[in-house]
Amino acid sequence: MKLFLLFFKGNKVILEAAENVRNYFDSPKGLGPTSVADFEGEDETEAREIQQRDVYEVVALVLTEFDKAEAAHHAGAQGQAGEAR
Repeated sequence: MKLFLLFFKGNKVILEAAENVRNYFDSPKGLGPTSVADFEGEDETEAREIQQRDVYEVVALVLTEFDKAEAAHHAGAQGQAGEAR
């Protein structure tokens, strides 16, 4: 996954998209996980809640890795700017 994230460092469109995903998947009951459960057609309450929690946790992990990659990119960019002076 880290290699995948390297290709998108600093891309404003990707950063905006990540923020939108973050907003939709802000909790297990958020619009994103609820929409996934709706799409999957899960009707049983307990199974639906488990599915929503799973989806939320996967997206949260992806966003955490994305944030780490962005932070590393910014730290590296600042270090390079300091070296250029």
